[in-house]
Amino acid sequence: MSYIEITHNSDEVLRALNRLVRRVDDPAPAMERIAGVLEEATARAFATESDPETGVAWDPLSEVTLALRPYRQGGALLQDAGTLRGSISTDYGQDFAQIGTNVPYAPTHQFGAQQGEFGTTSRGGPIPWGDIPARPFLGIGPEDERDILQIAAEHLAGAFK
Repeated sequence: MSYIEITHNSDEVLRALNRLVRRVDDPAPAMERIAGVLEEATARAFATESDPETGVAWDPLSEVTLALRPYRQGGALLQDAGTLRGSISTDYGQDFAQIGTNVPYAPTHQFGAQQGEFGTTSRGGPIPWGDIPARPFLGIGPEDERDILQIAAEHLAGAFK
């Protein structure tokens, strides 16, 4: 099984989450809401076919891919069978909120891959057979950061009432 970890390093968000974990008796409800923000960001990435952090549109399929697989004409990117999108799951606890997938090819789509990066087939052909551009679907953008900060602030305010 393949695992990837993407860490979001916004100092402001990290400080707010650290305060939340230290000062709130039960931060799990806040972490559950934050996991929901992560899930919404990923759903938006699939719906808009764009990087959730930057909003930049994913690269279209190559002409070679379209020629080899004509059924992809006009289809949604990264959603041929819906396996990747359907595999997205969230989790949370007292000191974490996370989102991920257990689909083995997810890192290739998230980060991209160069032709031959994963070796060769039994016949000597490259794996992958061509370059695959990164099409990030995990991550959060500025609006998501604001939502997370708002959740942390609400839960911190409740801890001092």
